Amino acid sequence: MLLRLLFPSWAFFDRVTEVPRLQARVTAHDGTLGPWHDLLQAPPRTWRSVLYHPEGTTHLALHSAVDRFAMECTLGEPDATSRALVVAIVEHQVRARFAQDDQPAGRWEWRIIAAPAVPTDGDAVRVMCGGGLPS
Repeated sequence: MLLRLLFPSWAFFDRVTEVPRLQARVTAHDGTLGPWHDLLQAPPRTWRSVLYHPEGTTHLALHSAVDRFAMECTLGEPDATSRALVVAIVEHQVRARFAQDDQPAGRWEWRIIAAPAVPTDGDAVRVMCGGGLPS
């Protein structure tokens, strides 16, 4: 009994599943859509981040919102509030990454894909949900 208390069963880690990834692409100057880019990149960890890591906390909160909306899409019951939250995340990330010289990023579209936790060459991308908005 004592060994079971000291070494718990980690059965809830029995398999690795797909990880939802939020991606977006924007139009180029000629009007064609560019390549897909991952929007939520984990911030680098430092020794300071062991005690104080607001960027990491923000990343986890944003990824949690995307994860929840992806689950709702998979179940066929997407919530309007969750969708609005993900669209706001996408809009903020697109403006922060792709806008130049205070110019808007142009038209863009987004998607949430189901990617393997350990990607390999030739993995098929399964689109869970997505949309597009002019900015």
